[in-house]
Amino acid sequence: IGTYHVLSLLPESIGTLILEEESSRFYKSQRQPFLDARIVACEVARSLSIRFIVGDKLLSVETLSSIKSGSINEYSRISKRNTHKIQTLLVDMKAEVPTEILRDNTNDAKKNTFVILSPDLKEMVLYSVKAKKKIFIYSVRRGIAPQTVCRDCSTTVACNQCESPVVLHAKNNERKFICHHCGATRSALETCKLCGSWNLIPLGIGIERIEEEIKNITEAPIIRIDSDNCKTTKDAKQKIEKFLSSSDGGILIGTDLALRFLPEQIVDFSAIVSLDSLFSLPDFRTAERVMHVILDVKSKVTECMLLQTRDTKQKIIEYALGGDLESFAKDEIGARKVFSYPPFV
Repeated sequence: IGTYHVLSLLPESIGTLILEEESSRFYKSQRQPFLDARIVACEVARSLSIRFIVGDKLLSVETLSSIKSGSINEYSRISKRNTHKIQTLLVDMKAEVPTEILRDNTNDAKKNTFVILSPDLKEMVLYSVKAKKKIFIYSVRRGIAPQTVCRDCSTTVACNQCESPVVLHAKNNERKFICHHCGATRSALETCKLCGSWNLIPLGIGIERIEEEIKNITEAPIIRIDSDNCKTTKDAKQKIEKFLSSSDGGILIGTDLALRFLPEQIVDFSAIVSLDSLFSLPDFRTAERVMHVILDVKSKVTECMLLQTRDTKQKIIEYALGGDLESFAKDEIGARKVFSYPPFV
């Protein structure tokens, strides 16, 4: 058993190479030579003429397509449905506008209104605290907001060094802009570089913003796990252990880092605050990523999962909440073929 580094050290006695959790994004290295360990593993197995097996709760569309075409054999019967059944609640955030704002009906009132936590999610959090149950709240993004723009000229606040969009963070009671691409940090007390306006507004929902909102409704302790406050795997595991060992329930907020180490069917409730920023990514694998996030969060829960979104009509959400893996795979393979995406091109 090993990470991808063991691929260069396999003894001649190895007859089978198994790649588990095929969908994980951690197989792609972030440093040179920027290899995808899944492709490397497949080529190593081919060069050694040994059996190669991939596994996951939901295999990649490329693998499913190859199985359908007969170029890859089905080693064990692939599940057509996710059998883990819990109560699910889908909340339309476009409808979550306070009554007083609707009565006001002015542009200024609408601009200043952005609901982070729906009444349903607030009720779930408060109930879990009162009943001493455990709740896990998943955030797609780090920081307070993944993007900041000028309301006057619509310019996006970017890094001075690499020009990537900066992320707004709160550190030591001070707000800072941090570039997640090159790591450059600067104070958020600045004006628009293009028009000089002070009217800079944060867009999107980051984990620190969620933490602030929850602190406004309860004084219960909150454990937060993301790469900003957990620099090592050991830090993340210690926080998970602290959360699970508490007999008074608990609130855990986390990104993919928390999702990675949280055991299955361990929390009473879970919530995904927003998937909307994922849907906007210019990547043909976005649907797969969304599907896996929902299935992974769902797998941690024993009672109820809540999902907030501003686009409730997305078929992928219906497939994920209903556990319909077969329909998702059929639609996604069809779409890839129509638009000439891998594995067809």
